[in-house]
Amino acid sequence: MSFQVFVTVGTDHHRFDRLITWIDEWLNHLGDDAPSCFVQHGTSDGPSVAIGEPYVTHDRMESLLREATIVVSHGGPSTIADAWKAGHRPIVLPRDDRLGEHVDDHQMKFAARMAAAERIHFARSLDDLGRLLAEGMADAQMFRNGAGVQETAAVVARFEALVETLLRPPSAKSH
Repeated sequence: MSFQVFVTVGTDHHRFDRLITWIDEWLNHLGDDAPSCFVQHGTSDGPSVAIGEPYVTHDRMESLLREATIVVSHGGPSTIADAWKAGHRPIVLPRDDRLGEHVDDHQMKFAARMAAAERIHFARSLDDLGRLLAEGMADAQMFRNGAGVQETAAVVARFEALVETLLRPPSAKSH
């Protein structure tokens, strides 16, 4: 089954109930017009409206990222990079250490930096999240970056050049 919205809280042991609750509130508000939504909820309680599982394999995660129209993520750099690789400009709601959702504020700082670079959509509140999700459902292209494919191609080309250099026979050196 393909989901229009994929939500992931990552694998941190801290609960992230705020994101799960906000997604459920958004879906409840839309009622019958709500898109299909899958939530990877970790140690948090599962969603009451969306379909969810605590954890998924990396292969399943990649599949969900590829198939989703919109990705909503915690502020983990690795998860965000996986979303970019799948061509998404994700909506990011970073974990807040002041709410016991993490050990420090690195997700807040990373999300702020990536938002300033226009690499993510930064959700700071329930209203932000709802607005961004509505915008994404109206115009999914705003939430695609295409950079993942381009960046991967550039890295592969650089790697190929380095390998060719390493495999090239040594040139005659003049003494």
